[in-house]
Amino acid sequence: MKRVFRIGERVYYDNNESNGWGTVILLNRTDKHKEDILCDEAGDNITIKTDSGEKVTAAPSQVYTLAPGRTFFGEPVVWEHNPEKDYPFYCPAEDENCYYCELD
Repeated sequence: MKRVFRIGERVYYDNNESNGWGTVILLNRTDKHKEDILCDEAGDNITIKTDSGEKVTAAPSQVYTLAPGRTFFGEPVVWEHNPEKDYPFYCPAEDENCYYCELD
């Protein structure tokens, strides 16, 4: 699935080695384009500076974009991009998918 990512965007990542919050710093190992359409099938990757200052690389399918202004039990949520899920949001802190009506 193709999705748009932006340099400086706040994201949640889960790349099988680690997970957490961070900021997109590179798209396909460059910051030449401030936004781009990326997908796993093209071999694209996203470099994220984690909140702890580390740099991690993840495939687009492993990166969730923040749903601004939306929370679940006071915790930030991200857009659920997995087409197999029937939920529009995912709350990393609660490790739970949720619907619009369940948000704060």
